[in-house]
Amino acid sequence: MKKLISILITLSFILASCSSDEPEDLTDSGESAGSDSSAADEAPEAFDYGGEDFRIGVNIRDGALNSIYLLDTESETAETYNDALYARNRNIEEVYNLNIVSVNNTVEAFLTSIMAGSDDYEAFQLEYLSTNMNRCISDQMVYDLKTLGVDLSSEWYDHNANSQIELEGKLYCLFSDMTLGLYDSSICLAFNKGLMNEYVGEDPYELVKNGEWTVDKFNEMMTDVTLDLNGDSVMDSLDQWGSVSGATTANALYIGFGGKFSSVENGNYVMDIIAKPNADYLDKIFDVMYNKSNFQITETMRLGGSDTDVWQSSSRIFDEGRMLFRSSMIQDVRSKRAIEEDFGLLPYPKFDISQDKYYTYPHMSVWQPNAMVIPVTESEPEQVMRVLDVIAYYSSKTTIPAYYDNVLTGKTIRDDDSADMLDVIFENIVLDFGLFYNIGDILTLLPNMAKSENRDYISQIETRRNTIQAKLDEFIDIVK
Repeated sequence: MKKLISILITLSFILASCSSDEPEDLTDSGESAGSDSSAADEAPEAFDYGGEDFRIGVNIRDGALNSIYLLDTESETAETYNDALYARNRNIEEVYNLNIVSVNNTVEAFLTSIMAGSDDYEAFQLEYLSTNMNRCISDQMVYDLKTLGVDLSSEWYDHNANSQIELEGKLYCLFSDMTLGLYDSSICLAFNKGLMNEYVGEDPYELVKNGEWTVDKFNEMMTDVTLDLNGDSVMDSLDQWGSVSGATTANALYIGFGGKFSSVENGNYVMDIIAKPNADYLDKIFDVMYNKSNFQITETMRLGGSDTDVWQSSSRIFDEGRMLFRSSMIQDVRSKRAIEEDFGLLPYPKFDISQDKYYTYPHMSVWQPNAMVIPVTESEPEQVMRVLDVIAYYSSKTTIPAYYDNVLTGKTIRDDDSADMLDVIFENIVLDFGLFYNIGDILTLLPNMAKSENRDYISQIETRRNTIQAKLDEFIDIVK
């Protein structure tokens, strides 16, 4: 993700291209012939796609929040992101002589198409990656994208993400500036500024900037915030909380502490969470999440009054100013742009001050993040990869700045400090391969323990050890 300053600079590109009635030749970078601009930022070489359709499958859900997952749009609407997307595609179509066709279909329909040997897509924006990528690789449904002749070291690719999900030097799905789901699924902590001032009186932004935002500080801040507002001696969705957050907070905290569910050691793939779980990290997670004076796990929250859904109730508690911290995906934060309560954003806390970085967990149990794959039914995968390279490059100049500056900082974020926090949140997104490919259903280990308030991780690990190891060995053998 580009830093805020560079994004603001390139925003002018969007405004210029969106205001033009005619497509602009995007192969012209605007530099003079004698410019010494970096080759890393040069547009991919122009080529002629022969006027053919370039069909990209995508599963789009209803609602404006999901518009950033669109791969095409029919017209300009004076909405910055939409118009950046429109300008990007129309210019690419003219310069490279192709027609971008967004095919809205389910992932299951995409996989069925491959199994049937049908030539229905050039590429697909795959979601539910923790389930579907494992299946695509195991059933050999998609190409290794590193073999298709495109330089994936270019700056419009997410090197941090892609390097973490490589298997035996192979890359079956691709994160680039074309795909925004990785950012939108990143989990952060939204906090209520009014409650922070009333009960804490400390600036959390300064703690982050000084490297002092730790889990102990997080836990300390929630103390005394939880209140039985209606005095009925029952803590439920009608009361005030330090935090009401989902059980996946356990995964987010473990990753935030620098913990590893899996790793590669001397070429060997290891499931660290069963081989060498960090007891200090796990004990601290349970201390935080099982402390009912501070924290309520969403899935087990008692509902009060006419409330019928724990997730809707949890969201409303925050919206109404009755929650200090809420663990949220960036997409969830975008849905808060209209609430009256003033709020800010923070990364997940460190384990202690000796930790050198803040780490971010992207929610992999839901339909985000999304990544591009090329099905093995495609007869010209090298040419398809060239087009994806083009789209990723021009996304870095159009839709990425529009997403960051307009969708996030322009419409969602309410202060400059939270904009700075976005850089921290996006800087170290962790795609632990064990979680990403959900080896042995490892995604559910800690969340399931949290929902039952189980502290006996040793027995839980032992119960699943053989299955997880067998699934890992089987998966890696297929890749080899």
